[in-house]
Amino acid sequence: MASGKVKVHKHGAPGEPAFPRDVSQYRLVANVVLQVTDAATNHNKYYSLELHAADASWSGGPMRARTFSHYGRTDDLVGNPRAGRYECRYFKSLALARQTYDALVKEKTSDRKGYRPVKLASSNIGSPKLRGLAS
Repeated sequence: MASGKVKVHKHGAPGEPAFPRDVSQYRLVANVVLQVTDAATNHNKYYSLELHAADASWSGGPMRARTFSHYGRTDDLVGNPRAGRYECRYFKSLALARQTYDALVKEKTSDRKGYRPVKLASSNIGSPKLRGLAS
């Protein structure tokens, strides 16, 4: 990933760096929803990854970009649309965030991990920004 280890923060947890909460104050630069299903090993998982950039007008802190990931078991979403884990990685530049985004996509879609991109007509997966675009 982008030069060295990047700290992963549980979304909404204490100590998470400041970043716009209002979806109108950041933009969705890129996103992908990945899935892996293997009946033999009982794997039926999703991994949503987004790249967010804070608007130039936002002045709440030094972090200008983040990756936002939401992942878990696909069948858990049936009973609880908010199921899964939500994690963020924060960056002072969009370029550094993009490097990490690209590295994560490459890792997840490798033969070892086995995830494949999927297109969704609508979804409970992702950040509030992505969910707002799907409705």
